[in-house]
Amino acid sequence: MDITVRTRKDVEEGRYPGAIDHARVDAMTDEDIDRQIAENPDAARELGEAFFKRARRMPPLVRRKVPVE
Repeated sequence: MDITVRTRKDVEEGRYPGAIDHARVDAMTDEDIDRQIAENPDAARELGEAFFKRARRMPPLVRRKVPVE
């Protein structure tokens, strides 16, 4: 497996493969986002009002320590 090294400057300036262009994302309108979702067959569907009306808050799981002997 190859190891990828990135400097802090590279990360801060977004100079690496897969970096997010935040200026481009901030400039997108809701219509642009909706169009891109509709064009991408792998995109997850948008969660609508009905989803949030049925959603329930779940308490955090209680993790218990299991002794190993």
